[in-house]
Amino acid sequence: ETNQDISELVDKIVADPKTKIIFFNPALCDYEGYVLDGNVPTNSGKYEARLQSREQRPEVNVKLLSGEKIISKIRRKRKDIFLIGFKTTCGATSDEQYRAGLNLLKEASANLVLANDTKTRLNMVITPEEARYHETTNRSEALNGLVEMSLLRSHLTFTRSTVVAGEPV
Repeated sequence: ETNQDISELVDKIVADPKTKIIFFNPALCDYEGYVLDGNVPTNSGKYEARLQSREQRPEVNVKLLSGEKIISKIRRKRKDIFLIGFKTTCGATSDEQYRAGLNLLKEASANLVLANDTKTRLNMVITPEEARYHETTNRSEALNGLVEMSLLRSHLTFTRSTVVAGEPV
C-alpha cells in the first residue's frame, strides 16, 4: 500500500539468498509530504489523522521532500541480483524517454530498464551498453523482448518451482 511497505518487502526479498532476479515494477510516489501547521510539520502516514475538508481553513500548506529510491538499494546490497527496472514518462520524445530510462538504469545499477510513455505509448528496453531494443508501441512485443533479454542476460533457467516474492508460482 505504501512506499514503506514496498521497501520492507524489498529488504525481505534481497535478504533471501535464493533471490536471483527481480522485475521491479511498482508505481511508487517520488515524494513524501507533510502538512504544515505554521512552520511545524504534522505527522504524515497511512495511520495518521487525516485533514478534514469541512474545517474552515483559508489555505493548507504542504511540504514535499524527495523520497527514497527503493530500487537503488537492491543492487547496493546484492550485486549478484539481476535487476530489471521500469521508467514511465508522459509525452516525452523518444530521446527524452531513452535518457530518463538510462538515468534510472545507471542510478539503480540495474541490468535492464523498460521505459514506457503513457501518452505516446512508446516502449523501449534500455541496456547498460546504452542501446535501445524493442522500441515499439506494441506493449506485448516490448514485454516479450524484455523477458527474453532478461533470461538470456541473467543466465537463469526457470522451473515449476520458481518463487515470486516468497510464494511458489
